[in-house]
Amino acid sequence: EIAGSCLRLPMEVSKLRLQLGLYRNTQHAVQEFFRSPRCFYGNFVPQTLCHDCVYSACSWFIFESCRQQLFASREMAELAPH
Repeated sequence: EIAGSCLRLPMEVSKLRLQLGLYRNTQHAVQEFFRSPRCFYGNFVPQTLCHDCVYSACSWFIFESCRQQLFASREMAELAPH
């Protein structure tokens, strides 16, 4: 999750700043990123810990819960091969 956040967070920051009109265009956003990449990672820890990791944990929990209920309803220990 942390590796994905390293790529996703700068893109999200760039997209938001483009929507707010802080950059003229995508090229301007990319130039600013290469000029000062630290500006794009300012909220890395809060974003990753408070959003991305929590989201992944909830998604995994829901997936596993539904999977177990599916197995129980079909009286199976594992999914049958295709």
